[in-house]
Amino acid sequence: MYSPKKFDFKYPHPIDGLRQTDREEDKVHREAQAEGKELSEKEKEIIREAKARYRLGARRLEKVIEQVYGIHIPHNRIHKYLLEEGLAKEEPRKKRRRKPYIRYEREHSISAGHIDWFEKDGIKFCAILDDASRKILAAGEFKNANTENSIALVDKLVEDYWGIMPMKELISDVTLNPWA
Repeated sequence: MYSPKKFDFKYPHPIDGLRQTDREEDKVHREAQAEGKELSEKEKEIIREAKARYRLGARRLEKVIEQVYGIHIPHNRIHKYLLEEGLAKEEPRKKRRRKPYIRYEREHSISAGHIDWFEKDGIKFCAILDDASRKILAAGEFKNANTENSIALVDKLVEDYWGIMPMKELISDVTLNPWA
């Protein structure tokens, strides 16, 4: 199936006059969305027609309806309506959590930290963050992202915070080139 985004394809406009251009109708539609009310009959008609014409799921129908008919209906409301009408089915395997989100977050402050490099406009920036509180413990701007600058930042961390509590772990996802 072709994706409109991938091929920059524009869906044809309907010829039966369902395209919403009246400003007063737009206002009513936006107010209904803000209040979380049920779909209007016109919105239900648009969803039924778009589903029959394009045979897409709710997520893609959301984009099609917005482009073709000129109104925005959230995909979760479209899906709910399609379920009510029997035009879609519930898929339990899509409802479960796909992959657990793993955070390396410690219970106590200054027990572990993260060190990472960032570059913007040619300036390299490095920061060490506390894993529990996300506080920036040490940071600096450098001309080069290299081992010496990372060590200098760790030395600053040791100087400022080692008296409070020695850090047990320093986590990094950066592989620095020692010959740079």
